[in-house]
Amino acid sequence: MTFLTPLVTEHVHAGRKRLTADLVYQAKNGRVFTVPAGFYSDGASVPRVLWSLYPPFGGQYEPAAWLHDYLYAYAEREFGTDAGHVSRAEADGLMYEAMTALGFRWSGRQTIYYGVRSGGWLPWRRYRADAKAEQEAA
Repeated sequence: MTFLTPLVTEHVHAGRKRLTADLVYQAKNGRVFTVPAGFYSDGASVPRVLWSLYPPFGGQYEPAAWLHDYLYAYAEREFGTDAGHVSRAEADGLMYEAMTALGFRWSGRQTIYYGVRSGGWLPWRRYRADAKAEQEAA
């Protein structure tokens, strides 16, 4: 489990960045995930009151947050809806695994992981609705 490429981004506007090079992560099971250059993120979804501990951008866990955002946004569109798709639980678990690979401290990994497990259902549903609408429009 390791990032095969560094995180390379550019600031787009307040609260938003864009990848300028692919971000590639190899999971513990050998599966490789590529977050493509051009993907946008609003950073880790952390309540503002916790930004001093876990900033949306710039934290040691930032590459894991980019991977997680991408998996949430493109779980079905990129990976299909069959047995090979990425579920919400798997996306959250991959974020935890990636934070471990980055050497992020245990307490931080736990805090962020349980945060996405408890609050991630809303963006997950929004992304699923967007994917469905996109498919119906095609």
